[in-house]
Amino acid sequence: MKTARRVIQSVLLALSLSACADSRQIALGEAPVETRTFLYTDGIDSKSRVERRILANGAEVLHGETEIQSDGEGLLLLVEDARLDARGQLTHAETALSKRCSREAPQRIVYEPAQGVVRTLDARGEKRRRAPADAPWMIAPPRDAQGRSLATPVSGWIALRAAASAPAVRVIDAAAGTAYAAPADQLAVATELGTTAVLGSAGVDAGPLFVDDLRLTSTGRSMKRVDTLPTSSALACGQASAANTRAF
Repeated sequence: MKTARRVIQSVLLALSLSACADSRQIALGEAPVETRTFLYTDGIDSKSRVERRILANGAEVLHGETEIQSDGEGLLLLVEDARLDARGQLTHAETALSKRCSREAPQRIVYEPAQGVVRTLDARGEKRRRAPADAPWMIAPPRDAQGRSLATPVSGWIALRAAASAPAVRVIDAAAGTAYAAPADQLAVATELGTTAVLGSAGVDAGPLFVDDLRLTSTGRSMKRVDTLPTSSALACGQASAANTRAF
């Protein structure tokens, strides 16, 4: 009887999760009128892929997957999903940071500007923090174990759009547990080629279409937009571990 009850509960949970996913897709509205994919690389071992969908009402849906090499931690994977309204202001975002070759659960952060809530979920559980919703939200990038900022094209674009939509923005730093106000013109400056924004220790350059270049000062890397990404290493995570074992 207990086994049957557990099976039924599992089925109900799966159905509820499926329903949530479907409702989320419907909430995005009609099909996008434009979809573009942007690729970035530092030419060595870090890369990023971003899909930007523009809806008929002017809203944007972003999905990004970025791999960044971090000294002492190996390859980090940062997955981001965000929605911006027609003004360019953030309405929802989720990030998940994990080690590319680890089975550890990622650290997830959920940003809900309308509710003024930031949620952090990891192996230790969930933490909720309140944050003012008196200005457009700009997301401070997550950090690696050395405290270095991991800016991406997605977080850069959120910052640029927020700064262009209002005189001031609210910088949400989940890692530090802070939410401070800042003048938009101190975070983003117009240039001959587009706009340059300061995102933590990173510099972000964007043109009319999207982000063109990220200068990750803290890690000494620069990721530029390219037409194609370099071929991935032939060694997968499991193969790399085996190779290291044989080396000893």
